[in-house]
Amino acid sequence: MVLSALLGIFISFYTPSAVPLIQSIVAKEHLINANTTIDMLYELCAILGMGLSRFILSYAGIKGTFLIGGIFFIIADLFNFIMKMLKNQRSQSKNQKNWWGNYIVSLRYFKKNPTFFMPCISQIIIMTFLMTIPVIFVPYIQEILNAGRRTFTMFEALYSAGVFIGALLSLLFCKVLSVRKTLVFLLAVMAIDLIILSVNTHTHCFPVYFMIGFGLSSWVLSISLLQLSRNLEYQGRL
Repeated sequence: MVLSALLGIFISFYTPSAVPLIQSIVAKEHLINANTTIDMLYELCAILGMGLSRFILSYAGIKGTFLIGGIFFIIADLFNFIMKMLKNQRSQSKNQKNWWGNYIVSLRYFKKNPTFFMPCISQIIIMTFLMTIPVIFVPYIQEILNAGRRTFTMFEALYSAGVFIGALLSLLFCKVLSVRKTLVFLLAVMAIDLIILSVNTHTHCFPVYFMIGFGLSSWVLSISLLQLSRNLEYQGRL
């Protein structure tokens, strides 16, 4: 329980910190490309990790697997220390207010910019699905599909592959259409697939899991849309 609590706390810190970090090391005109590339690498490594997990568990055991994961987190932390920030971001980070001051300033900014409300709501909804769908997979596969661990691993890999392909193609869609239209398209794809999933009771409907991941790649675009629309001074606060 303690380990699960610590992992949950770490994950809750990760996203609010990673989003402004990307904006601190990448110029504004490259944000969409940077966000999608990072998301693709994340999902690609997730697929590789799920593929190797069975071998790592068989050779290292559960405790050894956790130890290997902890070592990778330490390596990632070291890379964060040597990462170079943009000059203007470096100067801004020296003049930060306390957390309560940041909270009040953010609320005032939000009140003065009502057009910022809809992108925020969109990101909240997408983030909710991003966090809950992988968790729902476990009871859904066990109780509805009556399948085991192998099916769960396959569906999880398809889900990650869908996010990877979606992030890859969203760059093309954004150039042909726009960020907003691409976001609407991906959300529509996810909505249709979730409706199909709600009435499905067969394991052969596995392409739906791929398409759900494909639709959830909209998370990257929602983040990019917020980064492009808000003042840099408020990154990480909204």
